[in-house]
Amino acid sequence: MKFEAFSFTYNGAVRKLTPRLQGKVFHITSPENFVYICKSGKILNNKDGVLTQNWNNNNYFANKGCVSVCDLVNNTKPRVTRRKYLSDYQIFGQGWGATTVFLFLSPLVHHKLITWQSWKREKAYGLQIVPELESGFPEAILLDFIEEVWILTINDREWLWN
Repeated sequence: MKFEAFSFTYNGAVRKLTPRLQGKVFHITSPENFVYICKSGKILNNKDGVLTQNWNNNNYFANKGCVSVCDLVNNTKPRVTRRKYLSDYQIFGQGWGATTVFLFLSPLVHHKLITWQSWKREKAYGLQIVPELESGFPEAILLDFIEEVWILTINDREWLWN
């Protein structure tokens, strides 16, 4: 597993890291949850709400027992997807503080993903999802399935409140 640490302003992160995210599938978490993930050896879906979360319990994939991921492989509208992960999903500002951890799934397990299209087919409109971006991994994600980890610190968190 490869580790990289970054420290940017929000705009710097958008400019420098956005191009590197293309074609990737990743899970985002807090540093505290990352410690728990390392100890347990896997990313769980957190349906029971034991870990700090950035969504409510009305999430489509959590209710299916999946781990939510940002999927920049199975999206059909890259321009829409970029807007969604920067504004709707706020990948560079999840609200846990200045630091966010990105865990990138190996392409060898991408075939297991359940895309947001299943939400559409099921007409599960009462459950939350980020269309064109969010997918679900149908089981715990073992650390063996993670090929890279980014630890990102955003230096100018004030942008969140402006």
